[in-house]
Amino acid sequence: MNSTEPFDFASGQWTGFVNNRSNYRTQFDLLLQFRDNHLTGVGNDENGMFVLSGDYDAPTNECKWIQTYLFGTTVFYRGFCENKRIWGTWKSANERHGGFEIRPAPKSPFSIPASSGL
Repeated sequence: MNSTEPFDFASGQWTGFVNNRSNYRTQFDLLLQFRDNHLTGVGNDENGMFVLSGDYDAPTNECKWIQTYLFGTTVFYRGFCENKRIWGTWKSANERHGGFEIRPAPKSPFSIPASSGL
């Protein structure tokens, strides 16, 4: 993707996976907010719940964030946005590393529109 094709940094539910070991994927779910070149969110995976905070750069379609589990482990992410997904690499404080990919979650037929005021 080139810089003339802007990525839609859509706040809301996202889902994806991380590659933890050779041929082993862990699914995770996120609730992300993109605002003023910052991203924040919460999520969970098989290791537990986490919060995340970072930045995104719309002109370069790049984002970076720090994910912190409630039990204290920290994971660093660097991603690239293209084709309605964010993909990239992660590295934990204890030097584990791998890849990841996230996409906006499919819309539920039972979702409440943001304009509803609820």
